[in-house]
Amino acid sequence: GDYELRVNGESVQDFQLSHRFEPLTFSLPAATTSRVELVQVQVRRLPDVLPDLAFSETECVLDRSSTQPVLRVRLHNVGIRDSGAARVTFTAILKDREEPMGVHKVANVAWPRDLMPSYLEVEQPWNPDAGVRAIRVEVSRATPDEICIENNSVTLAVDKWIAPTAFLERPNLHGSDGTDIARPAWPVARCESPPETQLPDAAGFVGVSRLFGPFRETGNLKFPVQYSKRQSMAWMVRDDKHLYVLVSSWKLNDAIRRTSRQSTATTEAGFLSDDRIELLFQPPGQPWRSIQVNANSVVRGHTSDGTAWRPSVKSVHHVGRDTWCAEWWCRLEIPLKDLSNTADISGQVWRFDIVRHGFDQGRPQRSSWSGGHPTQPNTWGRVTW
Repeated sequence: GDYELRVNGESVQDFQLSHRFEPLTFSLPAATTSRVELVQVQVRRLPDVLPDLAFSETECVLDRSSTQPVLRVRLHNVGIRDSGAARVTFTAILKDREEPMGVHKVANVAWPRDLMPSYLEVEQPWNPDAGVRAIRVEVSRATPDEICIENNSVTLAVDKWIAPTAFLERPNLHGSDGTDIARPAWPVARCESPPETQLPDAAGFVGVSRLFGPFRETGNLKFPVQYSKRQSMAWMVRDDKHLYVLVSSWKLNDAIRRTSRQSTATTEAGFLSDDRIELLFQPPGQPWRSIQVNANSVVRGHTSDGTAWRPSVKSVHHVGRDTWCAEWWCRLEIPLKDLSNTADISGQVWRFDIVRHGFDQGRPQRSSWSGGHPTQPNTWGRVTW
């Protein structure tokens, strides 16, 4: 609304407050005590729902590992409405001047449904210059307007643009050592159309699906929390006919997956020697089942008694090796009719887990979303259809 600023009872200036945390600058007489009053003279209602584009200093990265170094930032929407089109501008700050570096168009940043982070990554190629002291990143105001505009810009000294040594997007799991870690439980998000297959930018997962992860060591049922060295996160959505799963897996300074030859990948030894994603399901009152897919798109399925199971699984893979942290993306598509004999599973609660089978210095290593044991459904998490 509209406000009047008064100092020692006298009107000093008018002020219109349009956003949260909007700054107000004014002068006070020196060496004396002053009474400052901000009096609202007219209420101006804001729209009920607004977006809020935002940057964080903790998510500014200079990636020197690629052939062309890049500045990488995450543009968040922390409001309750999609942002619409926006522009992200990079500016180099030198001793006596500023120089534009680049402008990037953003079509939209979805709002964070269910309080799960919603963001896009923006990259600006840059050859490091000793004369540049700091770099400013700004985003234009969203439409219609925003909740807050103080977080639309971040300025950081060049020596602060340092690539992180660990992926720190971890939920706050705290508890006394030796006490049980609560089993995770999430609803499966629904989508109107299948998520895209272009990896790693498979639109239709992030911003729609709830987030699974980061993964913990299998069997980590009690505090303290033990996160795996080879870290993974996953997204999962469904429509009326299919389940879609996207898994991102990475490890610092290491090959993302072992490379088994296609000719041997179909053999048992070749399959087990490759990195794999495993989905575990147990519908109510039924035996549990497993689907494993490796990066050669070879699929293996079995039930809890060891009987072979042949679900129809389509998979798309992408292995990125040109960044500071190699990453394997795996998109799976599974018909719902292959998972359950029930025509409509809406509302059902299933035991569920996602397991990442990898290797650490040649030794097999497993991690999972729930931290449970792969062969013990009572230790898995739950999903609600």
